[in-house]
Amino acid sequence: MKMKRKDIIEELGDVIRSFFGDDSLAVTDETSGDDLKEWDSVSHIQLIFEIEEAFDVQFDSDDIPELTSVGAIADKIETLREAPTA
Repeated sequence: MKMKRKDIIEELGDVIRSFFGDDSLAVTDETSGDDLKEWDSVSHIQLIFEIEEAFDVQFDSDDIPELTSVGAIADKIETLREAPTA
C-alpha cells in the first residue's frame, strides 16, 4: 500500500526527533540542516542511515548530498517506493 506524503512527513519527523533527541522539534517539508545546528555533514550521513532503516529504502550515494530537507527526503522516499522491484 502506498504511503501518503503526510504519513511520510510524520514518520520522518519521528525519526528526526528521535535521532536528535528532541521531542519538541516541529518538522515540516521545509525543515533542513539550516534549521538545526546539530544537523551537520556528519550527522546528515548518520540520519540518512536511520531514515533508510526506518523506511526500508536504500538511497543512491549520489543522491545523499541532495537530500538536504525533509521535503527532498520525502520526495525520494516516494520515488523509491513507487519504483518497480527487480
